[in-house]
Amino acid sequence: MKKKLLTVLLILINAACIFILSETSLFQNKKQPVYIAVAGPMSGANKTEGEAMLRGIRLYLDKINNEKKIGDRKIKLIIFDDKNDKRVAMKVASQIADDNKV
Repeated sequence: MKKKLLTVLLILINAACIFILSETSLFQNKKQPVYIAVAGPMSGANKTEGEAMLRGIRLYLDKINNEKKIGDRKIKLIIFDDKNDKRVAMKVASQIADDNKV
């Protein structure tokens, strides 16, 4: 019985330590921006639609950032041009998935 109680207590202490350490690391990154990837037609025949999309996204993100909806962290865009081509879009999607910042 004592061994089971000791084992349970050790597990709880370890879990608490892991939680505290993870919370501490979250607070240390408080000022780091949050990156969001945006893929769209930024060049070519559909460039106008891509630019309109970006304007809308930027307006909304400016509002979020100014109102500090996520504390002191800012949201920043990383823009990818898929040229409105599905083959390029597949490559861009892989690039976004591989990017650790996004």
